[in-house]
Amino acid sequence: MAVTAEKIADIRDLSREEWLRERQKGIGGSDIPAILGISPWASPLSVYMEKTTDIKEEASDLDNLQMEVGKELEGFLAKKFEAWLEREEGHKVEVVQEPHILQHPGYTWAMGNLDGVFEHPEKGLCGLELKTTNEFMRGEWEGDELPDTYYFQVQWYMF
Repeated sequence: MAVTAEKIADIRDLSREEWLRERQKGIGGSDIPAILGISPWASPLSVYMEKTTDIKEEASDLDNLQMEVGKELEGFLAKKFEAWLEREEGHKVEVVQEPHILQHPGYTWAMGNLDGVFEHPEKGLCGLELKTTNEFMRGEWEGDELPDTYYFQVQWYMF
């Protein structure tokens, strides 16, 4: 499956510190809500500090339980998405979850970590971003609503 963005790093074998160093080389999708000032988890200043300071593995830098559970559920959610797409649209697809940092070919500072990609028979190559949440966030996901933080992250990946 051809991907137009450059794969700049296969992150399967990177330590967390090495992965964070790769992320320092550009702006990723999860940085966008913070830069826009709409993230409840980060600010424009925190993104600047992450990109310009030495990486030090500290307890505050470690993934929290929600992030850990979300990462563990990605494979399960990808399979559920495949089943949903087949049931709702009649299209059988296979989500490829290659852990890579992607880089825009023309704007090397534009980067992203997609949760998966798949070839849609009508729409072509599609990216997949998987999210988990809890009951307290239910209102932000009502109907077809998508929280702005995730909307802008996905817009970045589409760029």
